[in-house]
Amino acid sequence: MFKRIDNKLAEELLEQAKQSPRKRAVLVLHDPAKDNIQIMLNAMLEKTYFQPHKHEDPDKFETFSILLGRAIIVGFNECGDLEECLDLDKRGSNKAIVIPSRTYHSIIIPESPGYAVLFENKEGFFDKETDKRFAPWAPSESQKEEAEEYLRQLEVKVDIYYNKKSCSLL
Repeated sequence: MFKRIDNKLAEELLEQAKQSPRKRAVLVLHDPAKDNIQIMLNAMLEKTYFQPHKHEDPDKFETFSILLGRAIIVGFNECGDLEECLDLDKRGSNKAIVIPSRTYHSIIIPESPGYAVLFENKEGFFDKETDKRFAPWAPSESQKEEAEEYLRQLEVKVDIYYNKKSCSLL
């Protein structure tokens, strides 16, 4: 019948993320064998690394809605330059984002509050071989030290991005 998504479920998923070496946990809410859409809850903690990637071939747009905490969605151009950021905050004004297909993106979980639970959906069936095209200019998750350094540098760039926007509003 109904699949209820409530705070209890989101908090349980956060507990799973705390036990994960990757600092995140996913709950699949669709039937991968028959549903032509992917629907998931993603719980993630500060310092988790999402290698920038895009969805193409086949093209798939992706949406995120914030349920708990805070996440910054980062968009890049083809060369790896930061193009745009959107701060999804349960207590803020931004609640959701639609990421077009063929758009490199990643997620950062800020120190405060240090966690996020996102509702995600993506069109199309899941195929591990074609789901994501990883950015060639960013380290893979398996390159632990390089990934940690890349994430640190990206966090600095995001801070600069928001500081420039704040200054331009004055």
